[in-house]
Amino acid sequence: MEKKYLLKILILVIVVLLIIFGIKILNKPKGQKEVSLEEINALLEKGDSITNYKCEVDSNGVKTIIQHKDKKEKIEASTADQTKVIVYNDYEKEEGILLSEEKKTAIKYNNILDDTHVLKKQKEELDEVLKKCKTGEYSYKYIGEEKIRNEDCIVIEISFEYQTNGGYDFNGELSKYNGETITNKIWINKEHGVIEKIENNFSNIKTTAEFNYEYNNVTDEDVQLPDLSDYNFIEV
Repeated sequence: MEKKYLLKILILVIVVLLIIFGIKILNKPKGQKEVSLEEINALLEKGDSITNYKCEVDSNGVKTIIQHKDKKEKIEASTADQTKVIVYNDYEKEEGILLSEEKKTAIKYNNILDDTHVLKKQKEELDEVLKKCKTGEYSYKYIGEEKIRNEDCIVIEISFEYQTNGGYDFNGELSKYNGETITNKIWINKEHGVIEKIENNFSNIKTTAEFNYEYNNVTDEDVQLPDLSDYNFIEV
């Protein structure tokens, strides 16, 4: 009698699971086609025309505000312990200044590596990743579409095996992860071609970075160097 009762319960559970699974299949968005690597590349090209933006970045407790207008840029970064640094980049002059307001110190540096703004650097890095997907070195997967802060996004997943490749190993602390899979889930804005969110999973550790963009509201004053007459200058 007890066995028959347990069997009925088991059958009921299986039926319920089949119903739930069936509902999920029926609710799958119709007409949603795969998005190819070429289409992702074309989507990213939209970001090339953006020259005026403000981006608030939240990455695991580190808050960064980037304001960019034409060839000038201001970056404010604050860590969890409220340490704050401000960077002014002038890509036309190929120079930048890093400020510590607390210590009244300004570090001036020349020869900015890339004559491009932060948004384009982000795009270039993803372009390199997509190239490795095309060669089979990395794996590419189209996930679907989701909204981030009411923005329509394409969601993709990039995964690859971690290898130290002969670099500095910190006494074996890095090579012990060789062979483990790194997975990056990336949300790309459909209208503007910018990255809205990155979720990284590696060795059971998840890190997330979100990028909240506003467009065409940065003024010349926003990216203008302040009066630094009372600062100590260091050139590097």
